Amino acid sequence: MQSSWTFEEVPAIFQRGDMPEITIKNFDRSLPDHFVVKLEEAAEKGWWRDVLEDRELVIALRGKSLNVYWKGQSIFKVEAGPLALRASTHEKFLLDPKLSGQIAFDGERFDVTALGTKAFLKSYEGPKSIALMKRAAGIYSGKEKSGCHSIAIANPQVVDVEIALPGTVERNEPGDEITSPRIDLLALEPQGTDKARLVFWEAKDFKNPELGSIRSRLPSPVLAQIATYRAILEAYRPDLEKSYTRLCSNLRRIRGAAGQAVHPLVDEVAIGARTVTLGDTPQVNLLVFGFDAGQKQHADWQAHRAALEHALASDGGRLYAVGDPRGKRLSL
Repeated sequence: MQSSWTFEEVPAIFQRGDMPEITIKNFDRSLPDHFVVKLEEAAEKGWWRDVLEDRELVIALRGKSLNVYWKGQSIFKVEAGPLALRASTHEKFLLDPKLSGQIAFDGERFDVTALGTKAFLKSYEGPKSIALMKRAAGIYSGKEKSGCHSIAIANPQVVDVEIALPGTVERNEPGDEITSPRIDLLALEPQGTDKARLVFWEAKDFKNPELGSIRSRLPSPVLAQIATYRAILEAYRPDLEKSYTRLCSNLRRIRGAAGQAVHPLVDEVAIGARTVTLGDTPQVNLLVFGFDAGQKQHADWQAHRAALEHALASDGGRLYAVGDPRGKRLSL
């Protein structure tokens, strides 16, 4: 008989051994060599060089493509074409945010004749075009996306964002499955002198109801979410470790083509001085931001924070709570 599960049920399903077989697609975020070569060639000049020079942008590798993010919005999707890079962007990011004129309205129609020539960016004109696209993209970014972006650009050991584990986790019966979730951030942390550990972060705005409350009798939904992540990550262990080893090499070559250095941990993985590991068990931490000084000191939050820290620590995780995420370094 077919059944459906919620993400919150998955950890218990794993623990009670009710899943005899896990079917998942291969996980690989690293780029093939011919793609990296094209990125190296394009780094000499032009729009791709401008992207690399803008250190407020986040470049996330996606296996057969890459995304260039601004506050959680992908302003470029890049693929390897037959002869050169092939890039695309969403039409909404080409709407000129400097538009300020009035449009005539006769009661039935808006006179948009002139918009055809001035409303959209039609040609790339260097970094100022990227700046306009960023302004347009920022309109669509929420607090959590913006906060994650701030953390990512302040922490060069962050090697991936918006990590969607592909495929599904399913039982033997057809249709008895769940879709894999998406994790916000992945950073490298040193483990001893010869390993780099993959450490994942789930981010929540302070007002997100998934954080739960000390006054609620129900467990915090985010804890079930993190337990789900840990279970699925364990199933992907070999792919994760191999993929992110290659990804570090990709990043080193991509940045190096523009004369830029990567974080020392990324560099050491790329040259083989450290091996990538998921650790004894997958580590998924919780990042909370978006609160003010009064909210930080409130008794309810203090008690709930302590409860969250205790629950996370039982599985090797930790909580990092910061009001304003801009410029903040992830705690080790």
